[in-house]
Parts: sequence; C-alpha cells; structure tokens
Amino acid sequence: MITLLASLALAAAPPMPLDLAKQHLAAGKLDEVLFELDGKTFSEVERPGAAAVLAEAARASLDANDLVLALQFAQMALRLEKLQPLALEIGARASLKQKQFDPAEDYADRLIAQAPKAAAPRLLRSEIALEEGEWAKVIALTRQVDPLALSQADRDRLLSLVQAASRELDERDAARAQARSLQDQLAVQMKKLESAAATARTLPVQAERPTVIVYGTDWCGYCRQAEAWLKARDIPYVARNIEKDPEALEELNAKKRAAGKAKQGGVPWIDAGSELLTGFDVPALERLFPARRE
Repeated sequence: MITLLASLALAAAPPMPLDLAKQHLAAGKLDEVLFELDGKTFSEVERPGAAAVLAEAARASLDANDLVLALQFAQMALRLEKLQPLALEIGARASLKQKQFDPAEDYADRLIAQAPKAAAPRLLRSEIALEEGEWAKVIALTRQVDPLALSQADRDRLLSLVQAASRELDERDAARAQARSLQDQLAVQMKKLESAAATARTLPVQAERPTVIVYGTDWCGYCRQAEAWLKARDIPYVARNIEKDPEALEELNAKKRAAGKAKQGGVPWIDAGSELLTGFDVPALERLFPARRE
C-alpha cells in the first residue's frame, strides 16, 4: 500500500525544469529552454548536467545564426561550470561572428589552457587571430598542431589557415621591400637635386641674350658674314631683307632715327637690343656678345 502511494505521488509530481529543458532542446524549442532554466538554481550534482544542456542550446542557437541567444546560453552554462568546453567554444565562435575579438580570444584561450596540446582549440584561436590580422600568431599557433592527428576536414582547415597567414606575411614583406626601395630611390634623387642646386648657386648668372635682327640684302657679303658670326656663336637672330620687305625698311629707318643715325647708309644694320650697329663690326659684336663661359 505504501509503495503504491509513493508511486502515485511520483507520477503526480511535475517534471523538473532540467528535464523539461532537455525535452524542449530535443524539439528545437530554444526559447522554451531559456524559459525553463533562466534564473534557476541547481545542486552541485545537477550543475554539470544543466551546463551541458545550456551548452547544447548555445550550439543550436549558433547553428540557427542567433548569435545573441547563443552567447546568452553559453554564458549561463559557464556560470554553472566555468570551464564547460562546448560553452567556451560556442562563446568564442559567436563572439568572432560579431567581431567581438576580445571575448572571442578569452573564450578560446581558456579552452587552450584546459588542453594545451589539443588541436581544436588552437585551430579556433588561429581563426580568431586570422580575422584580427595577427598573421604571425596564426603561424605560431598552428605550428604545434600535428596534421596527421586531424580529420581530413580539419587538415584542410589547418592548411587554409597557414596558407592565408603565409600569403599575408609574404605580401607584407614584399610591400616593406618595395617601400624601402622607393625610399632609397627618393634619397638618391634628392641628393642629385641638392647637388645640382649647390652647383647652380656657384655659377655666375648669365643674362638672357636678346634676339638679334640683321637688316640686309641678298647681294650684301657683309650681311652673310654677320649672320655666320652669330650662328657660329649660337646667338639667336632674325634676318630681314630691306629690299624685298618694305615693312623691314620702314622699321629700320625708325630705329636709325631713334639712334641718331638716320643719315647713315649701307648694310648690314644689326639691332643688338641695347645698340644699333652699322656694318659687320666684329669688335662691337664681341663687346655686346662675349663668349659664354662653360
């Protein structure tokens, strides 16, 4: 009779929250799992089981891409069991997806601390380092992973991590080398410019030579000699024929009047800019156009 009453009492007792949470988890009702376990207290015996259920709920939430709920379940599990492995993994992965690198690192580092030689935590931490651009850290973490002990999927994952980090490191080194080469080229060019500027400061300033005008005729031998003299000294000049070009003759006469030489005839007339010369006057030309010093 007593046994029968006890059985009836047990049958009438409502299911425990943890049992209900397991049922909801199996049915994929994650919100119900949260409702059953949030704020509940558990005995020391119950804590590992409750933490495991919460960690599984965190994984299911991550698979459903509900990152907020995944982190909430993971944190609830870790409050019950500080080193619950699955909760730490899901916490790291959900944080990484949200680009929350500091908590992602913390979760992964706690996983590595539990099993320093285990491959899975190192691969996870390497993924975080890769996202953060810590290429050298990826290499350091994966160097201690034995690829022969991995599944094919994890070997592919390891290879991908190492290749990505190595490529970035190579490109960074190449960029540094290119920058150094460019800096060296610029330094050489600057030295050349500074040397040229210093040389220019020591050279005497040469006055700009005016364009000379030679007024002459086709039959004038001295005109041709004057032009040859100017050409040999690389002095720019313009030859104007006063017999064929009325404007040239008028221009020359105006210049002769201005210079007080209106009554003088003959050719050539040479307008040297500062002075109007008559005839092929070599001394006067040498005075007005001294040879350039090299």
